[in-house]
Amino acid sequence: MEVSFNELDARLKKAARGAGLSWGLAEEFAKALLYLAQSNIALDCRVVEFLEDPSSVELLSDWCYQLDLGLPLEASGGLSQAQQQVLEGFVRRADRPAASFSQRASVDSEAWERLRSLEFKTYAPESEISRLKGAGAGVSDND
Repeated sequence: MEVSFNELDARLKKAARGAGLSWGLAEEFAKALLYLAQSNIALDCRVVEFLEDPSSVELLSDWCYQLDLGLPLEASGGLSQAQQQVLEGFVRRADRPAASFSQRASVDSEAWERLRSLEFKTYAPESEISRLKGAGAGVSDND
């Protein structure tokens, strides 16, 4: 399926946050994968597998640290296919190669829905109690 880069960026950030990453790491994750999408690389379920793998959080932290210091990105040990895909996004983003950017991102439909389910973990539950605490329009929706 084809989605706008803004839609993809927002969903990736929220899904990463829903998977337990800090907002900073979630943003870095989204930037790396957005760069892949802008380089005409289709995103698939490996994106979600990366978020669901607890060992990926430490890798992501290391890659962000290396990127911030301007060091070459390296990964120790064997990486899963999901981790390799995300690392490729970081490497491409760090190298900033001249790429012919497309207008829309290509994302596997199953991956899009799995990201959506992670994204929903960031939302307040729909209940009377959450509305009283300020979620949504509150108890009086007069729009």
